[in-house]
Amino acid sequence: MAVQSIISRQTLPATQRALKVQGAGTVTLQENSPIEPPKEDEVLVRICCVGVNPHDWKSLDMSPSAGATWGCDFAGEVVTAGPLTNKFKPGDRVGGACAGNRSDNPNNGGFAESGLKPITTCSPGKFEHVKSLGAVEAFDYRSPSCASDIRTFTHDSLEYVLDCITESSSMKICYAAIGSHGGNYIGLDQFPIRGHTRRDVRPGWVLAWTALGKPVDWRKPYRREARPKDKAFAERWAPIAQKLLDSKDIVTHPTEVSDEGLAGVAKGAERVKMGTAGGKKLIYRVAAPSTS
Repeated sequence: MAVQSIISRQTLPATQRALKVQGAGTVTLQENSPIEPPKEDEVLVRICCVGVNPHDWKSLDMSPSAGATWGCDFAGEVVTAGPLTNKFKPGDRVGGACAGNRSDNPNNGGFAESGLKPITTCSPGKFEHVKSLGAVEAFDYRSPSCASDIRTFTHDSLEYVLDCITESSSMKICYAAIGSHGGNYIGLDQFPIRGHTRRDVRPGWVLAWTALGKPVDWRKPYRREARPKDKAFAERWAPIAQKLLDSKDIVTHPTEVSDEGLAGVAKGAERVKMGTAGGKKLIYRVAAPSTS
C-alpha cells in the first residue's frame, strides 16, 4: 500500500513511502518508492487511509510479485487525473481499490440484499447486526448442524451461495446447505477442487481485478488475459453502487481505525489471516486530508 506523499497539486515529489512485496508472506516499508504520473485513464490519489482485506494476505502468500507495491483498499484525495478521467478533478475525495502486488505495475497499490430472502453465517455475537443489515436469518458456522439447519430453514430450496471465505471447511457447509435440486456456488477465491462434491452444483469464483480491463499477471490459476467486457460491466455498475452506498442500502462493515500508519498494516493483515479482526474492517490512517 503506497502513500502518495504529495506536497502540492502542481509539483509531485519523486518518491513516497510504500509497503513493498519481498516474497511469499513478506513485505517491507520502503522509504523511497518512485511516484509515477497517472496514465490517461487513471488518477493519482494522495492516500489518507488504507484498509486491510483477506485478499491482501492471500495474494501475498499465493502469488507474491517481488518489488511490487502491496495492497488495494484506499481512501484519499485526487491530486492529478489523466485526460480520460473527466469525472474527477484535483481535490475530490475518493475511495476505491487498486490492483496491488502486480509485477506489471510495481509502483501501483493502495453488503444490499442479493436475493428475496438473504441468509448468512457468522458468529452468534454478530446475529443481530447482520439481521439489521437485511439478513432474514443467521446461522453459526461453527455449529456441526449449520448446513442441515440452513436446509431446514430454506425448506431444501437454497440455490445460490456466495462463499466469502472459500476454504475447504466453508465450501463443505455451502455444498451441504444447497437444496437437493442443485444450485450455484461462487467463491471469492479459487475454490478447493476437492470440495466440488456434487454434480448438481455449478461452482465458480471471482477475480475482481479483471474489472480493470487489463491482464492479470499473477501465477495460475489467477493469471488472466484482459477482459474488456468485465471493465464495461464495472463502469456501468460503479454509479449504481455509489447510489446504494449514499442511500445506505449498502452498509459497510464496522471499522477499527488505527494511527499506526503503513507500519501497522502487515500486523493487521496477519490479524485478518488468523481470523482475530472480530468482524471489523481494519483501517490505518496514513495522512490527514487537506482542509481545502
